[in-house]
Amino acid sequence: MWTDQQSAIISAFRRGESFAVRAVAGSGKTSTLVEAFQTAPASSLSIAFSKKIADELASRMPSYVVSKTMNSLGHSAWAKHIGKRLTLDTKKLFTLWDSYPDRKQFNKEDTKDILRLVKIARNAGLASGLYGQPEIDREAWLALADEYDVVDPEDLFGPAYWLLQASVTASFRGHIDFDDQIYMPVLFKSPFTRYTCVAVDEAQDLSPLQHQMVMRSLAPQGQLIVVGDPNQAIYHFRGASSSSFDDLRIGAELNLLPMTKSFRCPRSIVREAQRYVPDIEAAGDFEGQTIPFSGEISPRLRVALLSRTNAPLIDRAFASLRNGIAFNFLGRDFLAGLKALHKKYPSKQALEGWYKMEMAKLKGDGPKARASDRYQSMLTLHASGADPAKTLDALSASPKEDAFTLSTIHKAKGLEWDEVIYNEYEKEWKGVQEDNIKYVGVTRAKKKLHLHSKEG
Repeated sequence: MWTDQQSAIISAFRRGESFAVRAVAGSGKTSTLVEAFQTAPASSLSIAFSKKIADELASRMPSYVVSKTMNSLGHSAWAKHIGKRLTLDTKKLFTLWDSYPDRKQFNKEDTKDILRLVKIARNAGLASGLYGQPEIDREAWLALADEYDVVDPEDLFGPAYWLLQASVTASFRGHIDFDDQIYMPVLFKSPFTRYTCVAVDEAQDLSPLQHQMVMRSLAPQGQLIVVGDPNQAIYHFRGASSSSFDDLRIGAELNLLPMTKSFRCPRSIVREAQRYVPDIEAAGDFEGQTIPFSGEISPRLRVALLSRTNAPLIDRAFASLRNGIAFNFLGRDFLAGLKALHKKYPSKQALEGWYKMEMAKLKGDGPKARASDRYQSMLTLHASGADPAKTLDALSASPKEDAFTLSTIHKAKGLEWDEVIYNEYEKEWKGVQEDNIKYVGVTRAKKKLHLHSKEG
């Protein structure tokens, strides 16, 4: 029933060993973890990347095994620290900003950057200068701001620092947001419940603060299991370290156990994935298909069109809308951003003016690429001749059952479909993270992979 690699992991777990598992896409890591945890110690914690996965693990593991996300782990620790019931408010920073005395001298773009600076500071774990902490390292903060392409952060440092301190003060009163659930308990050394066995999944997507949460949840001499795939690290823009898996593995001095056999992907698709991860293998004999994209999409639930950016998806979505073909667009936050952009710049001429200003002021390839993605998407809608606002409303419609999926690679991570149409050659992206994105895209397919050529 189990491969030699899976059996080695289950046996090591039952011997009480600590180790790291490098699990390629579709390798059955969840099933392996669930099997191992059937004999877990009474005090065991499983940390999952999302609530959905945490709930799934909780339903499959022994009832005494605690399954949590990083955010729920931090939430419990902070509530215990201050002895209060917490109020979770996703608009917390906006509310606090309304009480800043000189807020009216900052325009909308400045305000966005001020809020981004606070988010950057919290994700990086920079001190706030309150409640016994040292003053914030201004130079470190400005260096991070430059890395994340905030324009002229020196001019915004004062109000951003004020907002960071206001956020910390509000957190001590029990008013928190998602970033606080990680930042506050780590920076202020909240007491974490200790477990004799801790397993953390998707370790490649953790931040340095989350590394601390993992280690502070582990009892002295406890058993630590770290599971992940460094080749699927694609969330650097969220604050995750690009070397998170190896940092945690090496820091805890864990032996490395491989899971290189993919049960999801057939042989032909694995050969494509080997361009990025040479040692991935197909677990079965099914050949599957990797073929050029013909241009046709069957409107079926188990078919997905994946792309590095949103603009090609918008083009396909509008064509499908025009032809009465049902689809599901994974990216409602992107569509909401387009609606806001169109409301502010309703004409094509106004949109072009916005784009020129953005390209002139933005630094770095990442922010420019995101602005270009929004611009190209809106150009597609303007070129259609239809009302862009009405079209965006239609694109945001409720999901259909009998429909294909449109998604960026980032939105598709953790998902799978029988057939995937992959727009790999949309642009010659470069760098380790970009190779990881291509690898994630290819390995979403379970039976058939249609590769979109440069000409197609």
